[in-house]
Amino acid sequence: MTFAFIPLLWQGQQWSEHPDLLSAVISGLLSLMAPFFIMQPALWWGIAASKTPVPGKARLNSAVTDLIYGLGLYLAAVGLQPLT
Repeated sequence: MTFAFIPLLWQGQQWSEHPDLLSAVISGLLSLMAPFFIMQPALWWGIAASKTPVPGKARLNSAVTDLIYGLGLYLAAVGLQPLT
């Protein structure tokens, strides 16, 4: 949930009033640092899944998931606009 604040920290109140897809996708990609450098090493998979049998597939899965997360941030912000 903390990662949902990335666009607000980056662009402030303007992002909640006028969300844009690019900022949300960039925020999703920034959140990719957590699995690459915290979660995967904690699971003994190495940095960015380097110790897994197919690191490229694991990295791609993480990237796609976080891009979808960024899209979700955008859709949620657009959906909440009428409330602001």
